[in-house]
Amino acid sequence: MITIHRRNLTCVAAVIVVASWTTGCGGGSQTGGSQPSATIKIPSPDSTVVVTQLVLDTGVLPVNDVDPGVVVDGVVKDGSQFTTWYATTTSDMLLSQNSKVKLWDEAGKVTTAINSMGKGRTSDSLHSTALGILAQELVDANLINAQTLGGAVDSAGKVNLGNGLNTWYSAHQNDVLPGGTGVTYATEVTRIVTVLQGAPS
Repeated sequence: MITIHRRNLTCVAAVIVVASWTTGCGGGSQTGGSQPSATIKIPSPDSTVVVTQLVLDTGVLPVNDVDPGVVVDGVVKDGSQFTTWYATTTSDMLLSQNSKVKLWDEAGKVTTAINSMGKGRTSDSLHSTALGILAQELVDANLINAQTLGGAVDSAGKVNLGNGLNTWYSAHQNDVLPGGTGVTYATEVTRIVTVLQGAPS
């Protein structure tokens, strides 16, 4: 019952955020208007939480601008309050002032990363995926320069998991994220891992 309720809320959010995308909510038709890139999947609830957490932790979105109950002790809480707030507030929100990427599109990338983990998830794969998600978000938000990732970013701007990314993280895990909120890279990775652990496989 809870799963069905959550899925329905997610579908309502998807319809409100991008009315032309009803695929996955029992529809399948498109009514025109702007659409996310065809390569971007409709975001899962978990991915929208991850992206919202980042814009909070980088100071792009002040916590006071979020509805009561959405953030508890600095952490975004999934649920009906979050779903409603996200659907009605973030449709045109960018990852940062200097970014051209919207939260919706970034959440689609996070959904793809979550799905790529498959069913055999380990602590290492969760951490590696979370690290990749964080780095991709920071690059897409123009909060870090892709060149600082030591070759982990390809010509299309996609962050690839591997030694280059791991070396970068080892050097910066205790640094504070851009934005001055005091949240470290390591804390953000831990927050992403927590969400990934609860994501359907």
